[in-house]
This record gives sequence, C-alpha cells and structure tokens, in this order.
Amino acid sequence: MTKTKPTPIILILTAAANYLPIIFGLIFYFLGFEVFVALFCFQKILTILNFFVSNNIRQLLILSANLMISTIATTLLTTYLYMAKISPDSGTLLVGQIALVAGCIVVAVFAAIACLIKFRINS
Repeated sequence: MTKTKPTPIILILTAAANYLPIIFGLIFYFLGFEVFVALFCFQKILTILNFFVSNNIRQLLILSANLMISTIATTLLTTYLYMAKISPDSGTLLVGQIALVAGCIVVAVFAAIACLIKFRINS
C-alpha cells in the first residue's frame, strides 16, 4: 500500500488548523483553566492530524513547530485576557506560567513520539 503525497493546499490547511486553538482561547478565555484542559485535547488531535498529513519527518517537524507556536500564543493570550478582565492576581499568572510550561512539554513529547513512529514507518 503506497501513501499518496499530500497536496500543498492540504499541508497549508493543516498548518492553519494548528492555529485554531488561538481562536478558541480568545473566545473562551473567561473559562480560565478549562481552556488549558481543552488545549491539551487540541494538542492530541492536531498531533495525530499532523502525523497523518505529513509525508516525512521534516514536514512533521514543521507542523509540530506550528503547533508549539500556537500553544505558546494561546496560553499567553488566554492568561493575559483572564488577568486583564477577570482576576488580576498573582495566582492567575502562576497558573498561566505552569500551563505554558506544561503545554510546551506536552507538544514536545507528542512531536517526539510522532517523529519516532514516522521514522520507523519510513525506514
């Protein structure tokens, strides 16, 4: 069974889909920590999408980098909006910083696992 190469438009749409969590975070920032829980679900789904759309490890790494940028932007924007409009205390900032570190670790681990699997499949 041969895998067909994804068209450039599919790769562009997949890269754009990696930025959907930012829109979600901007709309639902008032939920607070629940946005970060939903972001974890987005990360799993988008890593799987990136894995199946990418044709090689290079494409997978580029798509995973887009997901990392999206995770950082979503966490920072959600934390800023929550602090500016709902709860301007240091606890909110601490939760945002912890969520930022955890989100980056999760994306890095998911990307590493996906790259290892892709490497085993392609070799």
